[in-house]
Amino acid sequence: MNGSGMVSAIQRFSLHDGPGIRTTVFLKGCALRCAWCHNPETFSRHNEVMWHQAKCTACGTCANVCPLGHYQGRDQEDTARCLGCGECVAHCPGHALELAGRRLTVDNVLSEIIEDKPFYGAEGGVTLSGGEPLLQNQFVKAILTACREQHIHTAIETSLHYPWPRLEPLLPLIDLLIFDLKIWDEARHRHYTGVTNTRILSNIRRLANVRQPLIARTPLIGGINDTVTEIANMARLLATLPTLEHYELLPYHPLGTEKYAALGLVATPFTTPDRTCQLALATEALKHRLNVRINGQPITTSPPTTT
Repeated sequence: MNGSGMVSAIQRFSLHDGPGIRTTVFLKGCALRCAWCHNPETFSRHNEVMWHQAKCTACGTCANVCPLGHYQGRDQEDTARCLGCGECVAHCPGHALELAGRRLTVDNVLSEIIEDKPFYGAEGGVTLSGGEPLLQNQFVKAILTACREQHIHTAIETSLHYPWPRLEPLLPLIDLLIFDLKIWDEARHRHYTGVTNTRILSNIRRLANVRQPLIARTPLIGGINDTVTEIANMARLLATLPTLEHYELLPYHPLGTEKYAALGLVATPFTTPDRTCQLALATEALKHRLNVRINGQPITTSPPTTT
């Protein structure tokens, strides 16, 4: 099958990107720059060399094999000019270098998916994630079409910061749409993600007319969006979606910190709301008759009836 795209990683036997056992394909490229993102290696559409300083012995092999003679990790100017060819990664004796991103064909991706197919059972399947997978629209369409031909369940994880006329034709190929609603306040959304939420909110309203099952998610970031007002506004909108299966609250975790350093970026520190706060926010969402989960665990506390 023709077509290729930039893939950051393919995670097999994933349990957190949709129902059942799944193969998650992380695509590179994203229009957002969420300050708490744990996958910064998916920001760029291009492949990049990640330098893990703790493993580096400063042997100079990278400079010797690099077509441009660059020395990874020491010179930011060299890093900016990196060709992404991967020669330094292949020859690094200490495995201090990692290539984030590789160009794969649809057949490359499908072959790994087919290997996992026996483990999917009745619920599992494939999830396309990122980054923002929709930015590689034709590649995504080809993978979804191939999965449909193989009778494999498909899901997409998206920010919904994408033109609706380009998203809508993909919907018949998607069995589950998982989307993020990060921050309600527009100014704050722009500040912490780099874009406004105008298009995102518009697309969420359009989802009221789709037949696909939906899952909404909000990362809970201490001091940013962990207020009852924020969650109430989000829940009120989500309650208008007839096919919404559940609303997932995902407390912040700092798992991507080392990736930032390996890419020469600086990670912004955030805090995780405590359990009391998490439950209070979940309770607020429950008032809007949503099925609410925190990190995958259903929250069943019955709130007072609203009038």
